[in-house]
Amino acid sequence: MEDVNKNKEQPPVALAKLTEENESQRLIIANMKQAEEELRDRVEKYAALIESTDDSIYLLDQKSRYLFMNRKHLQRMGLRAEEVLGKAYGDFHSPEETIEFTLQVEKVLQTGESAHHEHKSARDGGYFLRTLSPVIDSSGTIKTVTVISKNITPLKTLEAQLYALLLSDELTQLYNRRGFLTLANQQIKISRRIKRSMLFIYADVDGFKLINDTYGHAEGDIALKDLTEILKQTFRESDIIARIGGDEFVILITAFQTGKERVYLKRLHDNIEQFNGKKVRSYHLSISTGVVVYDPATSHTIEEMLSNADRSMYEQKTTAQKSRS
Repeated sequence: MEDVNKNKEQPPVALAKLTEENESQRLIIANMKQAEEELRDRVEKYAALIESTDDSIYLLDQKSRYLFMNRKHLQRMGLRAEEVLGKAYGDFHSPEETIEFTLQVEKVLQTGESAHHEHKSARDGGYFLRTLSPVIDSSGTIKTVTVISKNITPLKTLEAQLYALLLSDELTQLYNRRGFLTLANQQIKISRRIKRSMLFIYADVDGFKLINDTYGHAEGDIALKDLTEILKQTFRESDIIARIGGDEFVILITAFQTGKERVYLKRLHDNIEQFNGKKVRSYHLSISTGVVVYDPATSHTIEEMLSNADRSMYEQKTTAQKSRS
């Protein structure tokens, strides 16, 4: 009888076990579905983020071939995804850009570290900050590189404007002293390398205090602007013209033939006389000048050249005053 009772109890036990297993499988399936939904949700959010950003985002393999490119960058390139994917960076860029870029990719692949580079696009002249980051798989191998390219053209434009303000004179729009020293030092290096002479002309306005005292400071500003226009007409765009003090100007003639100093000075003074001949002002504009020739074989600094030209100018002014008295 006991065996019969045992056999009668077995079906409920087996059924319970089966029910338990079914419930376990149901929970596993439910968890899998939830995980899939969460993963799909994350993927959709990630995709939405990539496609909604104004940054260009693309993925490259070890040979700099495109594996993915977001909509923003496709628009910039004017292409469809099927025209790009699987193609190399060099298929769409110049040899110079390709060499520079592939070297950057190779460095990221070798070091496993992200890198940042400013890049000027040959396509539209825009400036971009590119961040190259390694993508590491589960085995710890770097097989792809992600590139995020941010448009920084407005920032570079503002930077250039601020730099120009830093180097320019507000009244005359010529270079100021800082601007002159910056550019002149660059020309000194070039002149030493190619063994080219240059000419410094230092000038200030005669009787400038008298103009201010007699006609007012506004008229003094006009006199400085008049002289600025005369200097621009006299010298070339490649020459560096600056206002380095109240009524003090300096000109650096970068391509100068030794022995022609008087030619430049005569042209300048003739242009001033022409201006005075028009009688547009109640006074005559007059300047004193001093010149110094820069010899690339010497080691003189810009400051020394300015000092020498300034000394030459005052010697010339003193001589002129003595001759008038």
